[in-house]
Amino acid sequence: MKKLVRWATRWDRSAIVELLQEAARQNDITTSNQALEATLDYCLAHPGEMRCAVAQLDERHVGLGFLLCVHSAWHGRHYGIIEALYVLPEAWESGIHDDLCALLLQEAKRRELFRVDMHIREDDEVCARFHEAQGFRYTGNLIYSLHQAEENDAGK
Repeated sequence: MKKLVRWATRWDRSAIVELLQEAARQNDITTSNQALEATLDYCLAHPGEMRCAVAQLDERHVGLGFLLCVHSAWHGRHYGIIEALYVLPEAWESGIHDDLCALLLQEAKRRELFRVDMHIREDDEVCARFHEAQGFRYTGNLIYSLHQAEENDAGK
């Protein structure tokens, strides 16, 4: 099985929209193709603010995740939010989820984001345990954070 995790391009449009539709269905999120396509257009036009990673098995798109960069008014620097991290159930055992997270976190580190947040559904204990094993910790309001530079955050 050939595995590939990379940054999305415009050629991934239809696959990304399909994966986002499936993720929305599974998470009871109401959305539209227009909204999903607008998100992808924004992402591709503003890579400094938002990046989309895609995962493929044997050239079939099986996962994706977004990294949003946000400036903190409180800390005067940028942090990240991982959003819409999703892998099709048939690819769960392939390691694709790990690879997607690794690419997104590598980009967060490259950008020197001081924190990365991820919203996880309250009833998704498997997802919560998975991300805790990767270094995220529950910080309240269903947000799990991975602090990239905690040693520099003393007193902030």
